[in-house]
Amino acid sequence: MPFAWTINPYRGCEFGCKYCFARYTHEFMELWDGRDFERKIYAKVDAPELLRAELRQVRDKGLPIALGTATDPYQPAEKHFRITRQMLEVFAEFAGLDFSLTTKSVLIVRDRELIENITARHRFGVHMTVTTLDERLARRLEPQAPTPAKRLEAVRALARAGIRVVVRRRCAAAITTGSSRMPRRSIWPRAWPRPDKHSGIFSRTGRPSTPRS
Repeated sequence: MPFAWTINPYRGCEFGCKYCFARYTHEFMELWDGRDFERKIYAKVDAPELLRAELRQVRDKGLPIALGTATDPYQPAEKHFRITRQMLEVFAEFAGLDFSLTTKSVLIVRDRELIENITARHRFGVHMTVTTLDERLARRLEPQAPTPAKRLEAVRALARAGIRVVVRRRCAAAITTGSSRMPRRSIWPRAWPRPDKHSGIFSRTGRPSTPRS
């Protein structure tokens, strides 16, 4: 899933996935206990306004944007803060962008109508992470995330609404599961060029995310 810019509405993630690569980012705030990543969640409440300001200034609208690369944009905190929905509403004000959203949460179905509108205005897709179909193993790897079955139900709901949705599996976890029941092939977007710098709510691919909240 190539991308040039990333946006994460939250720092920290309540799903507590054992394989999460982003746990170290809490150390930037001198939170050394790895469990704090799933216990202390920081909401970037000004992210929607920052996004709007930067989209108004962007020159190359063809560079792809990925929403939710380090933390899940639809984790339980989203029920209260609704930052992800607000950011999608900002995207709906514009047109012609390449962007995607990655999640393992069924809460995304809440915003189905809004996402339908976005799909009509942008080159947009949803990536639903399903690490394994084994319910017991999933509970060990992703203790607070929705079950694989519920995620696949969300995929069906989005697909029926005409939304482009791809089921993703993480390579490291796929080695752990050894499951032959997962798809052997995934559909990925084309490769895009990368920008030369980063600013504001966006973070450059390959660099740590800088919070703006």
